[in-house]
Order: sequence, then C-alpha cells, then structure tokens
Amino acid sequence: MELDRRKFLYLSLLGGAGALFLPNACRKSFEADVSRPIDQNISSIIFAIDISPSMGDPLDGTRKIDLVREALDAVFHQFKAHQDRYFNIETGLVEFGGTNKTLALAKFDYQRMHQAVEDMGFNEGTAIGYALSAATDELNLNATGKRSIILLTDGENNTGPLPGEVYAKIKSDNPNQYCQKCSKYSGVL
Repeated sequence: MELDRRKFLYLSLLGGAGALFLPNACRKSFEADVSRPIDQNISSIIFAIDISPSMGDPLDGTRKIDLVREALDAVFHQFKAHQDRYFNIETGLVEFGGTNKTLALAKFDYQRMHQAVEDMGFNEGTAIGYALSAATDELNLNATGKRSIILLTDGENNTGPLPGEVYAKIKSDNPNQYCQKCSKYSGVL
C-alpha cells in the first residue's frame, strides 16, 4: 500500500494529538527512572523525525519533510492552545539520519519547536534504533511527566542498532508501556 499525502498528514497528526489527548487508561508512561516521581498531569513528548535524504522525495508533489513540517505545525498549534490553558506539556525533538541531533526536553514553547522543525536539514542514513535510544535517554534524563515518543519515518532502519532490539529493551525496562505503531513496514518495530 502506497502512502499518499492525506494519509501521511493524518498519521502525523494522529501521533501528535494522540500523545496528548489519548485517555490515560490507554497510554502507559515510561517509568525506567524511578528516582524521580512522574507527574501524571504532565505530558513529556519527544518527536523523533527522520531527516534522511528520502524525506526530500516528493509525495503527491510535495516533499515528505515539508509534509512533516506542515503536520507538526498543526500539532504544535493544538499544543499551544492546550498549553496556554493548562501549562502541562514538555516537548523535545530528535532529528535522525545516520546521526542524531537532540533538542532537549523543555516546557512546550511553540516558537522553539516550530523553529527547530523549520531548521531541520538532511542527513545520510535512517538510524531508527539510535533515534529511539536518544529519545528514551532524553525522556529518562529530563521528563517530569508521562513519557511518549512519536517517531515519524518513511523508511527502514539501515544503520545502527535494530529498532526492534532497542524497542525490546525499552519494553523490558517498562513492561506496562503502551505503544501504537503506524507504519507501512511490518518489520520496523
């Protein structure tokens, strides 16, 4: 099944909105760092975004990275409206290609996140396993609330650790964690 523009945007928006608005009964948090209490009223969310060269390829006439930017901007607007009222969102960003670049987790700031997404460039490779590890490390180090990773990619892991192995480690450390996977590739996680 080929992914079209509408489905790509829908899956991106679903992931962002789901991290914030899914009922707590359906979404378990990472709880690996038991030295700090988790505030169940705060959502700590890391967006892991694929910046491999294939994200520059067009999908229905628009580059995939631009579709991601559009979808994330819509999510960030939803977060801003929510944050203006409740002040309970922390966000960060992991850009991944062959290497990772992490924007540290902090209280949600629309301008900060928007600018980070706009500044994303391309990097060789698709290191999904590294991205999951970097996102998990950032959450374990800095999150004060329920922890979520939203990973957006158009490809398959081609460098670094296998995502399934990294995910298995995350699951073994966090047996009650809930994960929703949206992928056209069955072997990603």
